[in-house]
Amino acid sequence: MEEKSNSIWKDALKPSLMLSLILIIFSVLIYVFDLIALSLFAGVFIGLISLAIMFVSILFLMKAYRNDRFNGLITYGKAFGFGVILGLYASVILSAYDLVFNNVIDPDYEKNITIKLQEKTEAFMIEKGVPDDTIEEQIKQMEKNMNKPPLRKLLGRFLGNFVFAVIASLIAAAIVKKNPDPYQTAMQDIKE
Repeated sequence: MEEKSNSIWKDALKPSLMLSLILIIFSVLIYVFDLIALSLFAGVFIGLISLAIMFVSILFLMKAYRNDRFNGLITYGKAFGFGVILGLYASVILSAYDLVFNNVIDPDYEKNITIKLQEKTEAFMIEKGVPDDTIEEQIKQMEKNMNKPPLRKLLGRFLGNFVFAVIASLIAAAIVKKNPDPYQTAMQDIKE
């Protein structure tokens, strides 16, 4: 099993750009079509779809890495390591995009979405007969989350992306791993 590359860090750079681009395109589609404000639970579904996209992308990128660099054979540890580095790079890139989006492209986006969601949450809770105190408390909690310092929000998103990428890598590495035949490996060292 001959490795074609010297650095896993270098090998993970291009795939992480691809993963980030896929997730950024998904984010742009959500923004352009204002999908997050469709319903009270749209954010949950969009989050689940985003996680599924990340997992499937990591899985396919890991398979491509295995097939390209290791001739179809890779240990669990190498596959997992590649996935973690891929997730680290992608989390940094997605955080940079998030920073640009929230400070340059549309600085009021989060505020506007929070206001729309507050209105939908309040209407939903009133319809369900929730006490006014509970409704007020929920609205205050949403405002508190909206008013978190930008750096704290950015760090939270970075950690969220990275933690999910690590979890996805754990699972994907188990799917992708293909250990070499131990007999063939041992026989490579014997000269005829």
